[in-house]
Amino acid sequence: REGRMASVVRYNPEEYYRTTTHSLVSKKAVLSGIKNIKVGGNSIVAHGVVVRGELAKIQLGRFCLVRDNVVLHPAYKPFKGSIAFFPITIGDFVQIEDESVVGATSIGSFVSIGRNCTIGKRVIIKDFVRIEDNSVLPDDMVVPSYSIVSGFPASVSSEELPESFGDLLQDRITSLFNSFQPAVPSSSSSASPGHR
Repeated sequence: REGRMASVVRYNPEEYYRTTTHSLVSKKAVLSGIKNIKVGGNSIVAHGVVVRGELAKIQLGRFCLVRDNVVLHPAYKPFKGSIAFFPITIGDFVQIEDESVVGATSIGSFVSIGRNCTIGKRVIIKDFVRIEDNSVLPDDMVVPSYSIVSGFPASVSSEELPESFGDLLQDRITSLFNSFQPAVPSSSSSASPGHR
């Protein structure tokens, strides 16, 4: 999949906020505690994403693609009769596919998380990692660099990622970001207002 040029995907510019750092955040995403959420440049936060910044700080790096219906929920732990929430830090060139739920405290750079994954509380994912679709990472798991992770519960494969993985993922994410273009309004609009 990595390395191919992505075809142009047209989006309705009225459905996205464009930040000063050229990121796109869907108006259909739910960002709670906006003051605690930082989205790095050239990132996309898609429709239906839920970011629980009211619980703890959440920081996304540059060129992060957070796909439809992903949930970023800070992990917690009982602490002195109360609950302490942990911030989430996500590096650069990270792709989180549709329907995944993330409770990690740290996700490094050059990480690909597949569709429908559950990343347990306080998980630490190092740089250069691929997590396969439908994987469930248990709480407190530490994933080493150049790992392939899959399964329920997830385990680290004996196969390592090639050293070129970072370059390939960077090319793929950059291509996907650049292919996400605003739709050009048609000059002859016969549809009634409200139709798209």
